[in-house]
Amino acid sequence: LVAVLGLLLPGIAGIAAAQSAQPQWPNVLARLELSGLSPRVVTGTSAPVLRITGRVVNVGDRPITTLGVRLQRDEPVISDAAAARALKGLSESPHVTRFQPLPGELAAGQSRPFQLEVPLRGAELTSLHISEPGVYPMVITLDGESDAGGLTRLASAPLLVPVLGIPPATQIGRAHV
Repeated sequence: LVAVLGLLLPGIAGIAAAQSAQPQWPNVLARLELSGLSPRVVTGTSAPVLRITGRVVNVGDRPITTLGVRLQRDEPVISDAAAARALKGLSESPHVTRFQPLPGELAAGQSRPFQLEVPLRGAELTSLHISEPGVYPMVITLDGESDAGGLTRLASAPLLVPVLGIPPATQIGRAHV
């Protein structure tokens, strides 16, 4: 774990690297711009909640509504190749949290800050359900709806979160605008 962590910390410290890994589709309607991750390295004395801050940007030409963000995580990475795949957004991330709504409509060209808080431990869907140390691939996803179609994934941003120790559990996560 220490060797993998040593190799990954330079990439983890720059959340901008995760943003550049967002898929670029021709009909992209939104973008996630991540600005903060706390704690950057989880220890037994860290806050028991992972906090991600950033902005949702409507880069399309239509308003988007019914916005929601959530975190998804995969099992800890065990190789450099697995870490590289995760930062490219290619991990499976089968452990999901509930979508946390972001209120209101986002008009074309508008952006809005958000803060997503998710407990590290706890029940499925309300937490990341992390119970052991490791370097965890995660994906923050934004879903929403436009007049072009129904509810769909609008954007995602992969990141790696090193967990050196497990803090005590806390309450249900939430998103703030």
